[in-house]
Amino acid sequence: MNNDILKNALAELKLSTNVESSAIISNDGILVTSDMDSKLHPESFAAMTSVIHNTALITMKSIGNRSIDRLIIENSDGSKMVTICAGSKAMVTTLLNPGNNTDSSLAEIKKTAATVESYFG
Repeated sequence: MNNDILKNALAELKLSTNVESSAIISNDGILVTSDMDSKLHPESFAAMTSVIHNTALITMKSIGNRSIDRLIIENSDGSKMVTICAGSKAMVTTLLNPGNNTDSSLAEIKKTAATVESYFG
């Protein structure tokens, strides 16, 4: 499967918002593609992100909600990890720099997630 469409989606996301790095991850923790540098070890990051996402999903279902749309983890310096669901097969996870406009970043990440969802069908 040619994932140039997905790589381009991440490149456009980086240009349009204050994203340090991003990744497209399957719901079972497989790294599809990323623009992360190797010091983060993207494959391990994907696996850990999937665990966090799936734990949150199980928690939300146990309290009566059906699903989650996004997860936001914020550091004391204002940097954030944002994960947005991209359909039933994948998620887009971004690391946002401190001082970004979260609302506009979320809108751009949602656009990327829609591209990913349509890619996987």
